[in-house]
Amino acid sequence: MSKVTQWIAAIITFGSLALFVLFLVTEWRSSKWTSVIFEHFPATIGLPMAAAAAFVVVAFFRTVEGPIRLEALSVKFEGASGPILMWVISFGVIAGALKALW
Repeated sequence: MSKVTQWIAAIITFGSLALFVLFLVTEWRSSKWTSVIFEHFPATIGLPMAAAAAFVVVAFFRTVEGPIRLEALSVKFEGASGPILMWVISFGVIAGALKALW
């Protein structure tokens, strides 16, 4: 990834996080939102955290071993498809575990 792409991704990530924190600060006392958050906790908090955890897993494996290559059922995934498929699998496993444990 180029430096420009990394900076854009960082700005979008931190901007989204800042907007989320701003939303929490301004709307935390609203009974409407707190009831939605606590009634649907796995969906409102669990799934975004599962997506972040899946990203961390993919980023960690990419850092340790270099480019991710997967081969399953005689189908090879290389290039951009490797990390994408690994993220989808990681997210699915974490979300399934959340559903099973909740």
